[in-house]
Amino acid sequence: LVLQDQHCMQLLDQLNKQRENGFLCDCTVVIGQLQFKAHRNVLAAFSGYFRAVYALESRVVFLDQSQISTEGFHKLLDFIYTGNINIDGLVSCGSSCLMGL
Repeated sequence: LVLQDQHCMQLLDQLNKQRENGFLCDCTVVIGQLQFKAHRNVLAAFSGYFRAVYALESRVVFLDQSQISTEGFHKLLDFIYTGNINIDGLVSCGSSCLMGL
């Protein structure tokens, strides 16, 4: 189990580094004037919404900034790629503690 956990963390770490460097990113999420590069397979694996959007072969997704802030989406992307989230600089937790939010 420990080896499996290390493997998962290594994979997430490498995908996150690729995202941060724009390497092999094949989609863009646009909120207002900001663009977020990501990997369709990672977003689709995490979210039914993105799975449905990318099933239509879309490469660019426009999100309404009245529904989600750029800061909020950035934190969501960080969570998708790392399994950790920091809310208001006060709470840092993994996916297991999100069940209580």
